[in-house]
Amino acid sequence: MLITLNKLIEPISYAGQHYKISDLLVNRNTWEISKCVITHNAGTTSGNSLLNPQLIEITKSKDDQPLSISIKKTPGPSKDESSSDDRLLSNIFELSLISDGRKLGHIKEVIIDTASWSVPLIISDSRNWIPLSGRDIIIPTIHLEYIDWISKCVHTKHTNKTIKSSPSVCIRGGTLHNKDSEIITDYYNAVINQN
Repeated sequence: MLITLNKLIEPISYAGQHYKISDLLVNRNTWEISKCVITHNAGTTSGNSLLNPQLIEITKSKDDQPLSISIKKTPGPSKDESSSDDRLLSNIFELSLISDGRKLGHIKEVIIDTASWSVPLIISDSRNWIPLSGRDIIIPTIHLEYIDWISKCVHTKHTNKTIKSSPSVCIRGGTLHNKDSEIITDYYNAVINQN
């Protein structure tokens, strides 16, 4: 199932304890999610644990939107098994999208595939490129060339012309409307079939 990061970060209850997926560790080269950062609040103590994303269960409603998110197993103590290539996915929202040496906009949302626990698509606004358009452009992560974390830029292999013809959606408050979800799913399937 495809889901936005903002939709995935929801409170979870398990065995009387309260948890929240506060972030995800993603490999900056492969865009695979290696760990979920779980914040837990157990009475007087709280803290973070790293949890394998395969232990997260998402129940879908009839319209394929997440109905509930739960943990299959209680998170244990935090173990730092992350790679030096892992980054907190929330940091991507600080990055500008660069194409043909030009800043197009900022990363506004990421789309997560919970079947493979990867990030196949990012969504960028286009305010620096198409002023007043209100378009949020969908970019497949396989078309990203590299991320410059120091300059806070993500460079795409796409040309400006290719990006301009990419499908667009409208995200407000991290929420996609049904029509936009269909556009993203169709585009995702087309990108997967091309590769």
